[in-house]
Amino acid sequence: MKTYVVEPREHTSVEFDPIMLHGSITEACLTVRSYEGEAHLTAQHVCKAVIAWLAGRTEVTRRDIRRVATNALTVYHPEAAYLYENERNII
Repeated sequence: MKTYVVEPREHTSVEFDPIMLHGSITEACLTVRSYEGEAHLTAQHVCKAVIAWLAGRTEVTRRDIRRVATNALTVYHPEAAYLYENERNII
């Protein structure tokens, strides 16, 4: 079953892409100076948690995915989770 991410402001939806999520999580981990291997492993764990949460859902928002990913990332790397959650607010 495909899951679509809804963009309410643009009135569009796109298919969920776990590779984009993996890249975002990896980038957050590397920004707080994690080792590269650790960053990729953490991103894999977070992606698995998000994909498990998506099971049975056909439409979600980017905010939903960010919330679930942040909760999963907090378990593995709290500093990266804070950065990932607040990246739009950081100047």
